Amino acid sequence: MIRLAASELRADWRLWAGPFVVLVMTSALLHLATIYWWSVGTDSAGAILIGVGVDADELRAGAYLLYVCTGLAAVIVLGSVAAATVDAQRMRIARWRLTGALPGQVRAVILIQLVVLAALGSLAGVALALPFAQPVVDVMVRMGAQQDLGIAAAPEGATALVAVGVTFIVCLLAALRPAFRAACVSPVEALRNPVQARRGMTVGRWIMAGIGVFVVLQQLFISVAATLTLGAESDAGLANLGLTNGMMIGVMLVILMALLAPLILSAVLRLWGALLPAKLSVSWFLARYSTTDRLKQSTAAVVPLMVGVSLYGIFFGMIATWQASLAASGSTDQLNTLDTYVMLTPAALIAATGSIATVFMTTRSRDHEFAVLRTAGATKATILGMTIAEATLYTLTAILLSLVSIAAAIFTVAVALTSAGMPFTPALDARQALTLCAAAFGGMVLAVAVPAMLSTRAPLRQTLAPQ
Repeated sequence: MIRLAASELRADWRLWAGPFVVLVMTSALLHLATIYWWSVGTDSAGAILIGVGVDADELRAGAYLLYVCTGLAAVIVLGSVAAATVDAQRMRIARWRLTGALPGQVRAVILIQLVVLAALGSLAGVALALPFAQPVVDVMVRMGAQQDLGIAAAPEGATALVAVGVTFIVCLLAALRPAFRAACVSPVEALRNPVQARRGMTVGRWIMAGIGVFVVLQQLFISVAATLTLGAESDAGLANLGLTNGMMIGVMLVILMALLAPLILSAVLRLWGALLPAKLSVSWFLARYSTTDRLKQSTAAVVPLMVGVSLYGIFFGMIATWQASLAASGSTDQLNTLDTYVMLTPAALIAATGSIATVFMTTRSRDHEFAVLRTAGATKATILGMTIAEATLYTLTAILLSLVSIAAAIFTVAVALTSAGMPFTPALDARQALTLCAAAFGGMVLAVAVPAMLSTRAPLRQTLAPQ
């Protein structure tokens, strides 16, 4: 099994580039959080903190926050990317099964591959984090102590071991579902249809979506009941409760949209395609049908970016709404956004990386598709335009799906602030979300366009003959 796992990793590294990049990013962020936690506890840092009257445990709360946000985002995104990798290996898994491999052996091969990637990715991430250790420590200390204290970063072997260990745990948690899915691949079905054609949702996903709808409705009921109950008793308490409810409703809707993505993504992609007739842009027409036909891969590319955009939009939208309400009330107070940046940036980076990696790792299997298009008369410019249109469709779809949770969170906060006696001023701060979308769009264009252009240099006969 070990020899098979190693040979498959070498055979097509592009398929495993997605999980590897996500693991590198996760390990780097975890190592930075561990370095900060360790640096605050050194003797030199302790002397500085005693001198200014700051508790080290209070400063270390930022490290715990980074750990939770990074770990949760990594498990979700890595699980999605790893599942897309397994789906792309259906033909190979079918060959393993036909040559006598048992389901348990297939599961073991996938787990071994992900463990090897975790080892390589965690070590690379630990090394990648070192140049950024001091700037991160400075920012985190400034956030916790509200002043610059000059605490030196102290990367040690212990910090690296902790980052590597937690990365392994995250990888194993994310790898279980893809490994079990690989063991359930039917060899006959996979050989007959290399690309999984299922467009609906599994029973388990329907159950989870139903639970999600119930939880969202319950949270809405709690929000309305709390507004009616506290409206005349505590304005400050109502405002704080409104922020909490807005955050909870927004995050729950993000999870619900992610669960329902396979059901609604096809309709959304068709909607974008219908906006521009095929006669006006052949590339847009091809991109629409390509993304719809590869719905599972499209879902794996859109959902991580949607999560990152939603989180940025929800939290910064709530802050913007509260800030606008304060300004309308005549207050000049400015809300602190540094904590929000520190909390959300790791999750947003991992989400964008997951989307880019998912798009990149499917390019090898699409060489045949591009060759068929060239045979039908498509030029290099048409194929390049198609790749740009695909990245545009993914980005626009992620933005559209994220608007549901963002709008719900902002409206909830605005209503709560109004009930507390403040002006109704819903506001949207989309700068961070749009920046993330622009970065992800550029990454996805490069991830699919460069391999597509390289594939056009290969002779058509050489590309089409294996099929």
